[in-house]
Amino acid sequence: MAKWAKRPKGPEYRGLSRNPKNGLIRFERDRQGEKRISCSTKTTSWEEAVEFKRQHLEDLKLQRTKPTMPTLAEFVRRFLREDTDGWAATTRQDRLWMLAERKLSPAGKVPPLLPHLGHYRLDEISSSMLYGWWHEEVREKGRTAKTGREYLGALSRVFNYAIRRDIGITINPVTPVRREYAQKSGKKARAESDPGKDVRPIEDPAAIERLLDAATIMGLAVLVYVLLALDAGLRQAEALGLRWRHVGFGVDANDTSRHLWIEESRPRGGKAEPPKSGLSRPVELSRRLRVALLEYQLACGSPDPDARVLPFGPSKFRNQWAQICKRARVGHVRYKDLRDTYASQLLTAGVKLGHISEQLGHGNVAITARHYARWISGKGYRDPMRLCPGEVPADFLARLETAPDSHDIPMSEADSDPTLPPAWAVNESNPEVLGGGPSGTRTLDPRVKSAGLRTNTCSKSVSCTVWGRSGGRSWPRLASRATPYSPVPDSPRSPEDQPQWAGE
Repeated sequence: MAKWAKRPKGPEYRGLSRNPKNGLIRFERDRQGEKRISCSTKTTSWEEAVEFKRQHLEDLKLQRTKPTMPTLAEFVRRFLREDTDGWAATTRQDRLWMLAERKLSPAGKVPPLLPHLGHYRLDEISSSMLYGWWHEEVREKGRTAKTGREYLGALSRVFNYAIRRDIGITINPVTPVRREYAQKSGKKARAESDPGKDVRPIEDPAAIERLLDAATIMGLAVLVYVLLALDAGLRQAEALGLRWRHVGFGVDANDTSRHLWIEESRPRGGKAEPPKSGLSRPVELSRRLRVALLEYQLACGSPDPDARVLPFGPSKFRNQWAQICKRARVGHVRYKDLRDTYASQLLTAGVKLGHISEQLGHGNVAITARHYARWISGKGYRDPMRLCPGEVPADFLARLETAPDSHDIPMSEADSDPTLPPAWAVNESNPEVLGGGPSGTRTLDPRVKSAGLRTNTCSKSVSCTVWGRSGGRSWPRLASRATPYSPVPDSPRSPEDQPQWAGE
């Protein structure tokens, strides 16, 4: 039997002992309340055994301090507590729903993410598991690829936050799945990724008139709410964020500097925040929207300039909107479709794309072109409409039905005399009264009680203002020869023709 060196004295050698059979040194130690440590150092040298002991104890110390890996549901709660400061109110609301463990309202549905994956630890969730989730929760249940990508985007943020917090996750398993399903290969994927697939404007001018008739019956506030999208192209949040000081009525109905100044929005009727693009902008004010706002302002009793034009949320309007669509016989129409109607009809009327993009508040013209490509391609060409004196492009929407072919107001011998109304505007039963059309059966708006308001909404620079477009509602229209429209003139305007926007 070989002779081995005896164990030296000292505290560093405590717990070390030699195996008499093979001479290898073992490390043994009792840990209070835990298992006994007993392992071979795989060496016969006492100095190497001491180094092994030191390293082994450090590893055990790290294991005791290392946190346990949380489940996805547990870490989502931490994520929603700590990493939501910079989110917009609507983004926070959407993410709270997507990452919810149960339905948030009695009538709601359970979101498909955490009930399926929440009980797994973060390090157990792999890309193959997410592919299975996509097949089961998105494809088999008929959800669109866009909806699936939104869920994956929310989950990806959770994993990115876990990586930043250094809890043991180094790879985001969502990234390859998002990359694959973001590809636009195949007819169905290309169709779903088309930004214009959800653009559903109202093409029929008669349907637009029926919609406005139905809105008029519901009251002035509802009518203004509808016209802010139809005649100004505002988003719902921008319409709800409008204040009276943001409305520039102009000197009269012929003042082309009349405008709305968009600097606030209230997403879903919540807190005020900047518009979606982050920039304020002026929006042209059509004549019929100007009339509706003036009447509504009088009905509100001269409200404070800082008061909201529409001091309610979209939930109050939802039931009324369903009644409007039913009464107008237009089927299922969303409020957003009015904004799309504004853009598509102006494009069809010949208004330049850049002008419409500025009015809509898009970040650049490419966004407008992608969404409304169908109306830019030139299919179904129509001659451009012409502006009457004092009109802005938004006024085209008020006369879509009157001249669908020529896009111009018909002229007669009476039109040559500016002191006389055109022949088609005279009521046959009483030639002294202006009617709403050739039949002479339409009357002035019964809601305009004030002679001063009627004077304010009519033309001062042109002798004749024609009222009436549809039963129960009237808008001022100038009976004057039309002039060509060019939103970006080749030659600069004179200083007196330049519109003066708010704040200048």
